[in-house]
Amino acid sequence: MGQQKPQRQQRREHRTIMDSILISQQQFWEIDKNYSKACGIMEEARTLADKYAYDLCVRRAQEAFELLSKTVFSFMGCEYPREHDVSRALYQIIGLLQEYGITTQRAAQMVLRGKTLAVWRDLAFYGDERLNVTGLFGEDEARLALRWAAEMSTDCYLVKTKILDRIIKAQ
Repeated sequence: MGQQKPQRQQRREHRTIMDSILISQQQFWEIDKNYSKACGIMEEARTLADKYAYDLCVRRAQEAFELLSKTVFSFMGCEYPREHDVSRALYQIIGLLQEYGITTQRAAQMVLRGKTLAVWRDLAFYGDERLNVTGLFGEDEARLALRWAAEMSTDCYLVKTKILDRIIKAQ
């Protein structure tokens, strides 16, 4: 059995890899359009909550969360999954997330929230079809979905600013 490298050496090698991963300034601004779009979707979701359209609010908050998650992948130069639930892919980039200030605890919350909102997404669209019930979500769920989307926006912004700093320093 091969020996594991000391943790310090593993981190140093990871940083070397991370420093070489850099999107161009043009790519950054293209990706940033998705961040802005997601923020617009969150604003729509807030308006829907204020109008008591809780199912629609949950659905739009999930869409914002998903787009923000995929935007994090893009900012880091990673391919994002082509599905609504990105939680499995988040596990694969935990090391990268840490390089951008996202703790393991925070990444675990992203995974949990992403999975939960992916389940809620279908229910927000169709309700419980077996019971023929729509309007499953109330204000509490809508506000929670909004909070989770807002927290993903904060995380995305953290990654975004660190990437922009790297781009500026590389010029």
